[in-house]
Amino acid sequence: SNAVAFWLGNPVLNPAVIAFLALVAPWSWVATRVAVGLLVVLAVPALVARFAPAPAGEAVALEDDAGVEPAPSLARYLRALARLAVVLIPEYLVVVLLVGGLRGWLLPIGDASVELPVLITLAAAVLGALVVIPTGGEIPLLAGLAAAGVGRGPIGALLIALPAISLPSMAMTGRALGVRATLTTAGGVIACAVVAGGLLWALGP
Repeated sequence: SNAVAFWLGNPVLNPAVIAFLALVAPWSWVATRVAVGLLVVLAVPALVARFAPAPAGEAVALEDDAGVEPAPSLARYLRALARLAVVLIPEYLVVVLLVGGLRGWLLPIGDASVELPVLITLAAAVLGALVVIPTGGEIPLLAGLAAAGVGRGPIGALLIALPAISLPSMAMTGRALGVRATLTTAGGVIACAVVAGGLLWALGP
C-alpha cells in the first residue's frame, strides 16, 4: 500500500503542479484537486491493502526503495515549479487559443456533457485513467475543454484521473504489484474521479 500511495500521490498532489493550477484555474479546481487527491492517496492504498494485499517480501522491498527518496527542500520545489512554468505557460496559451478557434466544432462535446452529465463524467473518469500525459499537462488540456463548453463534472473527473494513472503506468507497475492490485488501484482512482466530478459540479465554476 505504501508503493500505491507513492505512485498516486506523486502526480496527483505534486506541489508544483497544484501551485501552477492555482495561478491559472478557478479556486474550485484547486479545492477539488487537493480534497479528492487526499482521498485518492488515503483511500485507494487502503482498498488495495484490503482486497489485493502484496506478499510480505514485496512490501519490505518497496519500503526499502522508498527510503532512498531525497528529502523535500524549498530549492527543489522552486526548480520544479520553474520547469513546469516554462513548459506549461506556452502550452496553456496555445491550447486555449486553438480551442477558441475550433469552438464551433467542439461545441457538441459541451452539449453532451450538459445533456448526459453522469454518463459523460463516468466516461471521462475511465478514459482519463487510460491516457498518458506529461506532469501538469492536464492543466492546459482541461482549460481548453472548459473553453469548449465541457461541463464541470467531466472536468472534475479528468482533474484526478488524468494525472493519477495511465495505461502504460499500469502495465509497468502491474509487474511489481500484481494484476489484482493494479486493477483495484485503477477502479479506486476511477471512483474517486467520479467523486471529483460531483464535487466540482457542487462547488461551481
